[in-house]
Amino acid sequence: MKNKIKTGLAILLAIAITFQYSSVFAVETKDIAEFNLKTAIDTALTNSSSLKLYDDKIKNAADICIRYNELAIVSSNASPLTNEQLQMTTDLYFIEKKKTEELYPAQKENDLRNLRYEKENKIIDIKLDVTENYFTLLSLEKQISCQNELIKRLEEDLEVKKSDVKLGRSVQSVVTEIELSIKKAGSELVQLNREEEKSKMALNSLLGRQITDDIEIIDIEVPEVNYDEIDIKAVIEDRQKNNNKIKDIRFQIEQAKLEAEIVEDNTSREDPVELDALKDTQLEQEYALKDEMISIEKYIYQENNTILNLKDEIEIKELNKEICDKNLEIAQQKLKLGLLSGSAINTVINAAEQANIDYMMAKLDYYLEVQKFNAYMEKQ
Repeated sequence: MKNKIKTGLAILLAIAITFQYSSVFAVETKDIAEFNLKTAIDTALTNSSSLKLYDDKIKNAADICIRYNELAIVSSNASPLTNEQLQMTTDLYFIEKKKTEELYPAQKENDLRNLRYEKENKIIDIKLDVTENYFTLLSLEKQISCQNELIKRLEEDLEVKKSDVKLGRSVQSVVTEIELSIKKAGSELVQLNREEEKSKMALNSLLGRQITDDIEIIDIEVPEVNYDEIDIKAVIEDRQKNNNKIKDIRFQIEQAKLEAEIVEDNTSREDPVELDALKDTQLEQEYALKDEMISIEKYIYQENNTILNLKDEIEIKELNKEICDKNLEIAQQKLKLGLLSGSAINTVINAAEQANIDYMMAKLDYYLEVQKFNAYMEKQ
């Protein structure tokens, strides 16, 4: 089964170039004129207040572990109680003594382990968030550029049509239609500019910069990723076994059992009330375990289907792009031969540019979804 899991995950992990953890170094954002994806990720990791908080929490949790382990040793090495002391001691003393020696140290170690996992998962989340915002900003910049070109072509066409109306070669309704198209395109440009500002603010926030600062990022193509159908059952089995949340729930169940044993072994009372609460805790955790196992299975199936659907969408958008590009080539040849007007070719250009944007967005959606799934698989 291990070999199956490794084979199934190899494809996913091979595409995780973006998420390879490198040493984080101090980054002065004001000294960076232009960010690439790597410097953006490194800067976000360095300046993350969440990661710094985790460092403090982990240090405190480690200190607490040391203290509880020391208390366990002191309690274990304590001299036996005298007969007189035994007569004055209730069973609660022996229960607490056993908890101090066997229960509390393990609980504090588990708390520390959870914090370390949470920090590693936070690192993965930051890398994913920066990657998503970086490519989203790039896509918006390209859409804005295309929209400006569209408006420019419409304005040029408008001047031609106005001249045609004066010369009696066209009618005013055509001019009005182009003016409305310019207005619509301008409104869409305003929306794109607003989205770009929001995207810049989001990226600046992740990098620890002033959100209103201007930010320049280097243009890169959306990386090509290959995602083939995986051995879903093996992947689910791996997640259900190695996911830290599952491990933590199992730990809580075992701790409830251990605490119940401590109570039963160190009391002369019949049906001590503590046992009822511990049984409830154990039942709650067992149901939580079942729910989490189902949640993992459901998520992996859904995410796998989403990625495969997005992969199919790329093929559809690519085919449409090729058709529109071919139509543009034909239209340009007709224009040279005088068989097509400059106004008429604008419609073909617009369709080709929109098809290229749709194709780019399809590739981006697919890439980000694969990275999202890969991040999920990388998490503990």
